[in-house]
Amino acid sequence: MFEKKLKILTSDRFIPQLYYASETNIAKGNLYKRFDISDEIIVHKNIYDKLVLLIPVLKGLKLKLIVTDAYRPLEIHKYLNDNWEKLTGKKASRSLASIENAPHSRCTVINVVLVDEDGKRKSLPSSSIKINPEQRNSDYVFSDSPEGYGKREK
Repeated sequence: MFEKKLKILTSDRFIPQLYYASETNIAKGNLYKRFDISDEIIVHKNIYDKLVLLIPVLKGLKLKLIVTDAYRPLEIHKYLNDNWEKLTGKKASRSLASIENAPHSRCTVINVVLVDEDGKRKSLPSSSIKINPEQRNSDYVFSDSPEGYGKREK
């Protein structure tokens, strides 16, 4: 049932650079490969429907979104939860959601960086966006709840 609500986001306006699919994340290795999981941009249908509306807008403005985190499978989230202190040298904070409440594992949040056609970072032109200081590997977070939208503090 859950899988029927998922969509793969494909467009030249959305560039997949998933943090935990890289070799330079806190786990120092591609966790998607480690667990033999696809590293496509997978999101919940509710977010997908909103994001596809951005495609013509992004094209018109000659902008793209680098996706640094979207669906994070439970295996990866559990690995991070179980090994957080070992990986970071710090105790897990409330910013690392429990497995039951992990929005990335429910496909209800996506982290992005706004860039121009050449890949140069841009600022989102809005001062009305709520700040979300919990995010570290992206500039913006989009969620299926109004509280989840925001620009992270620098």
